[in-house]
Amino acid sequence: MRLNTAVSEHGLWTARRSAIFWVLILASACVPIEAEPLLDSEGKVLELPGAADRWLEVVETSPAPGEVELRPTFAFTFNDYLDEDSFKSYGFATLSAGGITANGRAFYRMSDKTVVWRPNSDLVPGLIYRVQVAASLKSATGAPFLQRASNASDSRVFVPTSDALPKVDPAPTAPLPAPTWAQVEAIFDASCAHCHADPDWRLNPLSYDALFGASSEQVDLFLIQPGNPAGSYLMRKILWDYPNIKFTPQPPPWSAGAQELSREDLLTIEGWIAHGAQP
Repeated sequence: MRLNTAVSEHGLWTARRSAIFWVLILASACVPIEAEPLLDSEGKVLELPGAADRWLEVVETSPAPGEVELRPTFAFTFNDYLDEDSFKSYGFATLSAGGITANGRAFYRMSDKTVVWRPNSDLVPGLIYRVQVAASLKSATGAPFLQRASNASDSRVFVPTSDALPKVDPAPTAPLPAPTWAQVEAIFDASCAHCHADPDWRLNPLSYDALFGASSEQVDLFLIQPGNPAGSYLMRKILWDYPNIKFTPQPPPWSAGAQELSREDLLTIEGWIAHGAQP
């Protein structure tokens, strides 16, 4: 009887040890392994975007890599709208060839999510330049800019030449138009007046006097900030995919016959604001 009891106790202890062993194994398997941090081209840890955001990235660059004019005009199209406070015209980009660096000026064509940039002086013919966009850029949602490391074979290598080059489509680098208020008012009359001019809706009129100098009733921004379309709440409202606006974009998707303003109309309004929103 004692032998059987001893055997039973031994078997129970063995079973307990086995159970403890497997519990420890399973527990260790459930411990998350921390992922290696994502580094930029200089080895610095990149700030991660929020769970609902995406990296800000350049999705298209014009002109194509290769030979360019001595003072080329570049266009960088992004996958999202830019945070206006992170965009600096004078510090947007640089072109570097060894120890030679070219700075420039840029303007933000908001309707196209595009920045147009041009160096301040001619480049040195025959050198291999690489373009670098400022890492401090953020999207309108606050997501950080993800810039791929550059190398000799990537899409950011340009060689200036004094030779005549084939003409390319000027659209990517085109300046903003400089329309009159009459042209902007015609867009509002055609696309917005059927609601804003209807007294039953009790909406704000879209006259010059009602827009200029007026603050938004939804956010702490002016409807129009002359010279700064990205800081004008009117522009944010008429871009249907602009993030974090109050209520609905304009014209509202649910209104009769509503449709997003055409690219031409958006650029007309943006250009009017950028050139000072003159009456």
